[in-house]
Amino acid sequence: MILELTGDAGQRGRQHGARLREQIHARIAGAVVLETPDTAARAALAGPWLAAIDSVDHLGAELRGIAAGAGVPLHDVVLLNAFEAVETARQVELGGCTAISLAGPSGPVVAQNWDANPSLAATVAIHLHRGPDIPTTVLLASPGGLGWIGLNAHGVALVNNDLLTRSVRPGLPSQAVRRAALAQATAADAVRVIVSRPAVGGRAYLLADANGATMTVEVSAEAGPVVTRHPGRTAVHTNHAVSPTIAVHEDRDLLAATYPSSRFRMRRAADLASRPGTSPRILLADHAGYPLSICRHPSDREQTVTAASVVLDCGRRHAAIALGNPCTGSHVEINLTAW
Repeated sequence: MILELTGDAGQRGRQHGARLREQIHARIAGAVVLETPDTAARAALAGPWLAAIDSVDHLGAELRGIAAGAGVPLHDVVLLNAFEAVETARQVELGGCTAISLAGPSGPVVAQNWDANPSLAATVAIHLHRGPDIPTTVLLASPGGLGWIGLNAHGVALVNNDLLTRSVRPGLPSQAVRRAALAQATAADAVRVIVSRPAVGGRAYLLADANGATMTVEVSAEAGPVVTRHPGRTAVHTNHAVSPTIAVHEDRDLLAATYPSSRFRMRRAADLASRPGTSPRILLADHAGYPLSICRHPSDREQTVTAASVVLDCGRRHAAIALGNPCTGSHVEINLTAW
């Protein structure tokens, strides 16, 4: 159930690649981002993204380890981690997602239903990284990927949502941004990592830490980042921009076609979060508006389903992760202080 990866970045990468070799080959074969059969063209497409990843400590070594362990070209692994390399409307790894942060007894509790199309949803698993170069980190990740969301042993939690802004550009892929942020000791440090580089596309990050800080960051390729602090520790985000600075760059037609439930899910999550004693697990299992509910189920109107439901308790350094819908799945409990 948990893929434990130990050692330095290269060693962890090789373990990842070797243990998930077949799944990585299958994911590469099915990825539209690799739709060109021309190896040279794929390598050229990956080049700028790899250069950006190599500028971040350890991440280039981890990807090289994954490629070596799986026996696949490095550029193909890079492109699995740079879905932004194709225009937004053609990205197959878009995911709906409802993210919240609530005040818990020991600090913020960050939670998310991580949604994806059914083929990508079937790939996600729990990865646990332990090594001398990073804080112990638990991630929701796909084969060959650096990771989608997670919690580190300092108590920094990160979840995020797709925003369908119009432009993409080469740079540090968002999966690498997430891992760089999760190497930090505080949410403020993680936010500084996120905003230190130009964004490659639209995304909203929700972060919190064991000291009680809760922040959201909305980014796009067209505008500077917008950082919002939530002193009450309650925050909600779905798949549309809250800041007018970012919202003006959204492709509204694509948003309406891809995530028609976004505004309803945000209103519903905010309403539930405002009720005293709200449990994150109950909120994430909510079926109001079914099937386009917070707990997402198959629908012809929106081609994503809930792939995993994650509850991250910053103060306790504890993660509870259910693969699949939270209304039916059981949670795996991971206490990072025990590792």
